[in-house]
Amino acid sequence: MKAFSLHKCLMALLLLASPICNHAQVRINGHLPFVDKAQGRLLYVTPRTSLSQLTAEVEPADGWTALTVNDQPIASATSVDFGNATGGRTFALHGRYAGKDSTLTIAFTCLPVVEMRKATAFTDDYEPCEIVVDEPDSTHAAPVYAGKVKHRGGTTNFPDRHKRNYHFKLLDDKGSSLDRPVLGMREDNSWLLDAGQIDLFRMRNHICHELWLDFSTKPYYHDQEPESVNGCHVRLVELFVNDEYRGVYTLMEPVDRKQLKLKKYKKGVKGCLWKAIGWQGTTFYDAITSYDNHSVTLLNYEAKYPEPGDDADTTDYAPLAAAVNFVLNATDEDFKQHVAEYFDVPVVMDLSLYIEMINGIDNGGKNCYWSVYDKNKSGRMSITPWDMDATFGQYYANDIDPAGLTNPDNPTPYFTNLEARLSATMGKDYDDKKQQRYAALRQTAFDEQQLCARFEAHYDTLAYCGASARETEKWSGDSDLGGKSLNFQQELTNIKNWIHHRLVFLDSKYGYSPTGITSVRPQPSDNAWYTLSGQRVAHPTKGIYIHRGKKVVYTDT
Repeated sequence: MKAFSLHKCLMALLLLASPICNHAQVRINGHLPFVDKAQGRLLYVTPRTSLSQLTAEVEPADGWTALTVNDQPIASATSVDFGNATGGRTFALHGRYAGKDSTLTIAFTCLPVVEMRKATAFTDDYEPCEIVVDEPDSTHAAPVYAGKVKHRGGTTNFPDRHKRNYHFKLLDDKGSSLDRPVLGMREDNSWLLDAGQIDLFRMRNHICHELWLDFSTKPYYHDQEPESVNGCHVRLVELFVNDEYRGVYTLMEPVDRKQLKLKKYKKGVKGCLWKAIGWQGTTFYDAITSYDNHSVTLLNYEAKYPEPGDDADTTDYAPLAAAVNFVLNATDEDFKQHVAEYFDVPVVMDLSLYIEMINGIDNGGKNCYWSVYDKNKSGRMSITPWDMDATFGQYYANDIDPAGLTNPDNPTPYFTNLEARLSATMGKDYDDKKQQRYAALRQTAFDEQQLCARFEAHYDTLAYCGASARETEKWSGDSDLGGKSLNFQQELTNIKNWIHHRLVFLDSKYGYSPTGITSVRPQPSDNAWYTLSGQRVAHPTKGIYIHRGKKVVYTDT
């Protein structure tokens, strides 16, 4: 990969300006370290296979005197036996550089490391910076790239939040987009860093994206676009920002036209993509009577492709409006006959079951993408999930009582009118298909051992390379977590226990047993009222309820 030479020079100047950064001149197995000034720690990447019995070549730059690493004198390139470097174990570095004494600790990780550096703090607007992505299996130092970075997110980007999400883009020496494959994912210039800010396990969203891609039905147009991905690939990384360790992050591909392989804008709109960014207006209970194709938003849908003023002069909300109004206004007979013309029903069914499985309390109407492959051929909409932190027993705020919403027996009633009408109008045929799909998934993606193994494997990785200890040291007790402590091992136990009881609850609902499906009565999908804990009530009294996919204040008058 080609590095930007000017930014190499800028990085060198930054290193020389700070005493602690001078230690970036000490290479281990060809890699430069990532510097955490606050802890006086240098973090190096190394392959997982070497971490438990690490012997590595330590090579200092000119200017070092009396340098020792792990109590071994280092005058030139020297092989050092670090032994067991797992679990965040640290090793001492002592020496003098440019006439100054230095005492630091060295640690190793088998996770990739991303570093973003600029002279000042990052903000909500794109600003130029240097970006490094260092891969453990590489045999040389990672190149330095030009790029631009900004904070991203909704509530996670409030001013009082600390562990921020980021969006970075790679640039060439002319400031244009620079597409590069990163960590085995797609070749692109645009990447997201998800902090798992409120997640006491930090990896729920990461695991949910992996799981969705592993089992979900392909979109209706997949045969025409076999490289389409209805979701995003993810990689665990550790992040440094301006010589500060920021913790465990998920590096993510964006969900966009390129990912979904929607038809490009060419002499007019073809493929369409919208993101549901809020509950109000995105649950198919609100008619769309008018829209402005020059506007970036419609109700709580945000145009992602084409985006007015960016990808094209206008977007086109017509397919979205048609689908929403069809759900709201179609007669039962019309709905039965034509729903598959408006919606990718197999994918919708998969997502409905998935939200139930993970208890996606923040995913029933918002935090998803709706897309149309080519509106000139069909207005059929498919769906892609997004932002799945509040799952597997986690609430979307740690300082608020979830009032039972995170319990494994939370019934997650239908939050969109589309799901309600599919069950109510299609009746037994739809419910039987959903039961059969659930039974099939229970033997594969929803198998208890497989689900638990996913969480165990990711925890083992963090613990093995010491990232869980570093994350705990950095963020435990932070206000982002409502002051709660990070304890990965305890949270793993909580999640596994939650999964067991969630499956017991869903097995009962869908009549699943190890020997097959038994008949059960479908859940009601009419105009029922539910408490915030998900309990159905026949006669609501004064208070706040969920009704027709919305939170409603009910009064006696």
